[in-house]
Amino acid sequence: MLEKYWPEADQIKACIETKAENVDVSVLQAVHEPFVLKKVNNRGESTLVRSDAEDALLAMLKQSSTPVPILGGPGTGKSHLIKILDLKLQGDPIAKKWVVRRIAKSSSLAGVLGLLLEGMAGAEFDLIRTKVNDVRDNLDVDEVAELLLVAMKMSLKRKREWAVEKIKESKERSQPINEDDSLKINVIQMHAKEKGLEALIMDVNFKERLINKEGRIWNIANQFVQGGAQSKIENNDYTFSVTDLNLEGIELDNLASNAKEYIRNQRLTTSPAKRQEVVTFLNEIVVEARQHAYKSYFQSSLGQFQDVMKEIRRALYGNTLVILVEDMTTITAIEDELLDSLLLEDTRDGESQGLCEVKSAIAVTDQCEGYKKRTCLKALFIKG
Repeated sequence: MLEKYWPEADQIKACIETKAENVDVSVLQAVHEPFVLKKVNNRGESTLVRSDAEDALLAMLKQSSTPVPILGGPGTGKSHLIKILDLKLQGDPIAKKWVVRRIAKSSSLAGVLGLLLEGMAGAEFDLIRTKVNDVRDNLDVDEVAELLLVAMKMSLKRKREWAVEKIKESKERSQPINEDDSLKINVIQMHAKEKGLEALIMDVNFKERLINKEGRIWNIANQFVQGGAQSKIENNDYTFSVTDLNLEGIELDNLASNAKEYIRNQRLTTSPAKRQEVVTFLNEIVVEARQHAYKSYFQSSLGQFQDVMKEIRRALYGNTLVILVEDMTTITAIEDELLDSLLLEDTRDGESQGLCEVKSAIAVTDQCEGYKKRTCLKALFIKG
């Protein structure tokens, strides 16, 4: 008799939120369980922090002059910890006077730029805001998806050229290629040739599943333009997965000969390991494609991102700017420029550069290329 009053699963989910980034601050504080963190320095030495780990993280952020990466796998609470860190900054007697900008994982690129410009007064910043809004209002998801696909093709071409140059240098200098570069070259030679992955993603039949509405590249373009939907963030819809190489429903005979040959040679229909290898490579080149999209749409109007950040830091001179990023994939399109800006010193050789002090913490997966190449960064791993 009471069955009709029992809530459905979607009603329970609507009432009881399970994601920290979506709940009200008071609820988060009431239900929060303290983290246990592993502190790892750039030499790989680690220390487990069991008690007052969040206060230790806050102290590290306050003392550090470089970005603090918060690493962990999906679902380990990285975004949750960023939000807790934001709350702790608000309650800290010193840090509560600082200018804190928390970039939510659902932010669009225009939203990220708008947040960084928030509260900045003056005609110069008003003009930048106007330009950001103009670009945002004219972005079209389908157009961005097409541009991303072409940018991925160009990224593959650049990787081929890089590999050829590395091999040439090695022969000319009679020096072996280092292990990391050798592994990269092997992957490039397998997948980046014109008749390889490029032939597949540019095939008229295969690319439709990527750029059509709800296709992988279309979703990535939609995040770039409008920001991420929570359900899609949870499903990892903004990165490539092995399901994108599930060829069921595609008539292989309808693919061009080069695409079919690539599928056959790489055993994409039979080898899960090969499909995962290709997915990892796709996620690497789509990062470069997002960066190309930023340059195509925003940089041509705004100029260099680092120049914008310098102006913000000049305007805040005498204060401290804190940037908290819930998910590094949100800033993929500007990750190099943002990290370079965060690493720019406010004092050099004891002389002020006229820039405000800046501190930051960024939630990121430990496989993210943008993090891995920044060997100068310290890290806190979430124990998950």
